[in-house]
Amino acid sequence: MSEENNSLKWKNKESLTEKDPSSLMWEIVSIYKTDKEKAYKLAEYILLNLPFIAAKYLNSNSVLLSNISKPNMASIILDIFLHFDCYECFEQFITLVPEKIILVIGLLKNINNKKEIEFINRMLENENMVEILDILEFFPNEVIRKFKKKLIDIASNEIDQPQYKALKILSALIDEDEDVLNLFVKFISDWDINVRKIVITSLLFVKSKDKIIKNIKDAYLEEDNNELKLILKKMINDVDKNSDG
Repeated sequence: MSEENNSLKWKNKESLTEKDPSSLMWEIVSIYKTDKEKAYKLAEYILLNLPFIAAKYLNSNSVLLSNISKPNMASIILDIFLHFDCYECFEQFITLVPEKIILVIGLLKNINNKKEIEFINRMLENENMVEILDILEFFPNEVIRKFKKKLIDIASNEIDQPQYKALKILSALIDEDEDVLNLFVKFISDWDINVRKIVITSLLFVKSKDKIIKNIKDAYLEEDNNELKLILKKMINDVDKNSDG
């Protein structure tokens, strides 16, 4: 590269770094559809600041300074973080945006291939996995299935909020997936009453309980919470009625 071209390259780089970060973000958003590669190149200059800049606008009640919806904007920002494999950026962004439905819609547009699924799975290994679990909770069943293995791992090995949230997400699959059903049966008499509440309430909606009725009856004898005991008793009665019918 000639000295003149090299000088021009650095001059352009300096002008970009001196540009107002918010203006640069809107430039990235505006060209993303027509020139994704250029949008990625521009994003490099403000990548670590992008979670804060974008979240500021997404959290604002004022009209956005662009013809783009908040979910679409979130989708673009999330795709940029996925492109650069920037876990720190991704985690900061979803933490800074409390309106999770915006992130749900935005992220659903980006979970299309193996790379993106692996990215989310690795996010689910972080100590702040609760943030991503809060989003997965709103995903449709066909997307939840893509993360079933990791969610079962969290439900089996974590405690407190990560475990509760993983179980709540998996409950959507309980009547269609034997692995999920077996996991819930395993926790039917767990020491943690919050786990038992999620598990027993979810088992109530399993259509065919014949295979697990023994577990339900055993849990009924062990259960010391009146509310949960009533739910277990109802399940036993329902199976008995179906058997008599």
